[in-house]
Formats: sequence, C-alpha cells, structure tokens
Amino acid sequence: IQSGKSVLEQSSLDDFLETAALAQRNFDALRGEAYVMQGDVQVVAEKITSTRDAEAAAHSRRVLVPVPRRPAWDKGTTAEELGVSEGQAFVQWRRDLAALEEDEGLVMTPYEKNLDFWRQLWRCLERSDLVVQILDARDPDFYRSRDLERYVSEFGSKKFLLLVNKSDYLTPDLHAKWSAYFAEQGIEALFFSAMSELRRQQDSGSEVRWKPDETQESEDEDESEEDEGGEVTVIPEEEEEHGTAESTDVPVPDSDEDFMCDCEQLLREIRTRLCTAGEAEAAESSTTVQDERKRIVGFVGYPNVGKSTVINALWGSKKVSMSRTPGKTKHLQTLDLPGTDITLCDCPGLVFPSVAASKAHLAINGTVPYDELRDYSPAVRLIIEKVGIRTLLKKYSCAAQMKDSAERVGEASIDECTTFLAAFACKRNHYLRLHVPDNSWAARRILKDYFSGNLLHCELPPGCVREEEEELLEAEVVDDDDFDDMGDFVKESGKPQKLTKRA
Repeated sequence: IQSGKSVLEQSSLDDFLETAALAQRNFDALRGEAYVMQGDVQVVAEKITSTRDAEAAAHSRRVLVPVPRRPAWDKGTTAEELGVSEGQAFVQWRRDLAALEEDEGLVMTPYEKNLDFWRQLWRCLERSDLVVQILDARDPDFYRSRDLERYVSEFGSKKFLLLVNKSDYLTPDLHAKWSAYFAEQGIEALFFSAMSELRRQQDSGSEVRWKPDETQESEDEDESEEDEGGEVTVIPEEEEEHGTAESTDVPVPDSDEDFMCDCEQLLREIRTRLCTAGEAEAAESSTTVQDERKRIVGFVGYPNVGKSTVINALWGSKKVSMSRTPGKTKHLQTLDLPGTDITLCDCPGLVFPSVAASKAHLAINGTVPYDELRDYSPAVRLIIEKVGIRTLLKKYSCAAQMKDSAERVGEASIDECTTFLAAFACKRNHYLRLHVPDNSWAARRILKDYFSGNLLHCELPPGCVREEEEELLEAEVVDDDDFDDMGDFVKESGKPQKLTKRA
C-alpha cells in the first residue's frame, strides 16, 4: 500500500499479502501437491429492503463498530518494535471486524485499510488536549463515529466536541430537530459554517488570501469527455439551465441564521473547554495568554467534511490546503494561532468502519472519490429516491428529454435512473459515438452537484419522518368500504378498468 494513498477496497490477493506483511508472517509455496477442498456450497441471496428500513437498521447497529486502538508503548519502545506491534494490532482489529460482521450479521461498508492513516489519527489524539469531530450538517449521523468519542474518553484528561459544519444548508426547523436529537443523547454540538465565515472575512476587507475554490466547478462545466471511450461526437454545448432547487424535500439554505456560531464564538467555546473555570475568565480578558505549553486542538472526521476549511476560517486566511476531492490532506498538519496559546492540528480524513445502509451512501456523501467509482447507478438511484425525480427534472430542465426517452422505450420497460441520465446528457449535449448519450458524464455531474450542495438534500435525525411521507402513509390507509361498488366499474367482458381511490 502506498503510504500517501487511501485504500478502501482491495482485491483478495492484495488483502492477503498486506495482512501477511503486517502480521510479520512468511509463507512457503507448495509444489507438486494438490488438495481437494470439499464442502457444501452455500448461496446467499441478497436481501432486497427499502432504503428507509436499511438506514434504520444501520443506525441501530452503528454503535457496535469499533475503531482501532494504538497498542501501549513507552519511552523504551523502539520505532521498529512499535511498528510491529501496531501492525499486529491492526491485523487483529480487522479480524475482529470480520468476526463481528459474521456473528452479528452486519454488512460492513468499505473503510480505511491503510495503517499509515490510522497512525496519523493515533498521533493526533495523543497530542491533542481537545478533539473536535467535524460532521457534515446534511447528514450528521452518517459522519459521526460513536466509538471515536469513546476512544477519546479513554484518555481521561482529553475533552471532546462535536462541530456540525456546513450548517448554512440547514433550515431553522432542521437545526431545531438535530439540536434536540443531540440533547437527548447528552451531547452538546456546535453548528458552524466555515465557508460562510471565509466569505464574510473576505467581504469585510480583512487580509484574507483565500479565494473560493472554483476550479472544480469550472471543470464540471467545461470538462470534455473526448479522452474517455475513444471517439466522441462533439456538439457545441448550449448555455446551462440550472432551474431552481425549491422543493418541499429540498430545503433552501440561509447563511444568516442565528443558530450558527461565528469564529469568535467557536474560539470562545474551544478556550472554555481547554481551560478551567478560572483560566477561562483570564482567557476572555486577555488576547495573549502566556503559557509554557501550547494547547492543541485536533480536528478529525471523514474526508471532505471541512476540517481544513474550519482551520482556515479560524486562522483568517488560507494556511491549509483545501479541495473538493476527498482525502486532500495526507499528513498531520499543525498551525499556531497568533496571539493565543492554541495550536490547531489537522488530521487526514478517515473513512471509519461503519454499518451504513449501502455502499451507495458512501458515494453520495463524498467519502469515496466519485471518479473512481465503477458503477454510478446505485448512487444515482439513491439520489433520485431521496431528492425526487420531479425535483431533478425541474432543476436540470430536462423533463421534455425524459418524456421523449419514455416514449421511445415504452413506459413499462423504462428504468428511471438510466432514462434520467440519458435525458440529462442530451440536455447538456454530451454524447458518445453514434450519438449515444453519455450517461457516465451525467452521473458524475449529478454526484458532484449533490455533494457540493448545488443539489441540496438534508437528512432528518433518526426516528423523524418528513411531513410529506406522513401524508403518503396516511393516504395508503385504505377503507374496504371505498370499493364496495367495484362491480359497477367492471366492463361486461370481465376486464377491469384502472381504478383510483375515491376522495
């Protein structure tokens, strides 16, 4: 495994070789001998469940999944001895996960298998006085690692804080529900928007060298697919029509909500947790605190939840590399805040082991680089299910193309996901050879828009049901008396007509 590359999935051979190397085991090849393995072949059929049931089951079992612990060491432990013990502990942790998956009947999602990334987390936790776990406000429960909170508490003296970043995507109602959810669990969470703070600093005229990262967006608009798939029919691209994102299921963000804390309030909360009650008062009355040792605040979380952006907002200018590509930060980075006794520590993003509803949830939440996906269909289908096909057709102005595709293939055999991607590609004039719509480009664009917030969808806390879903559930309750006169609607030939429930 390359030290600077995140590894979520491996082939069986690579996995075996890597495990053998970490466990310090040697194997000899057997030649001239054949072994016949006999046993009953068991075929396990994949269970088909609804997204709602799968997400509920994943939430109920997510607390069971542990994160790896660093083995004990002291000043007399050599670097070689520590490396061997870390490798063996990591292999044992992976075996425990496999046993947990088998015993509990869980389906593990891909998680970080590069030991070097976990070493960065261990060092960040060990040196930090306060550990801040950053969550994405669009789905905080997905990005939260409960065992990480337990791991921090095992150190004894370290403090822990949940920071819900990108909170400008939330409506006041969603914020109230998530606040109540965390309060019920006895956890205090702060709501913050690093990008809003950076824009505010830029607009205020302060010396901020940060500029909005629009390179990825421009690539989305202008990227050419000529290098993929051989020959491509090039057609001039018309001006894009984004439409509106207004929908009962898609909240419109408001960056001026009072529930979000700003940088000054966040720093105040950090100081309060770092200091005792008396030290907190001294810190509030003085901008410069004299101390022999810097207090370290570690920022941890999934890739692309905004750890580096939060640090940049606290610093006031771009000091840490930012990108929309998951896993931009490869190594532990530290930054001293001028005029304070605080050092900020940026840990590389980690995909924690979890029991997510499906691998598609990892893709739409940006924890897996979408350019590396082999099959985009499950992720796009999940987006369609969450956002709604009507909202997508309205936003991307491709209802006419969708209708044309349905008429060509017939509504009975239509695949909504494939047809929508083809309609979107036709609308934006992206074709492959022989004028075939480039569904791959359309899928990548939908995934990028979903993760960047251009196609906005925010999840509710576990146990909450949207008003629209409640209305649908009530409408599904059918009274038998409503169809007592069904015979009046049946033709003499005995062939029933299409019936609808009367109001």
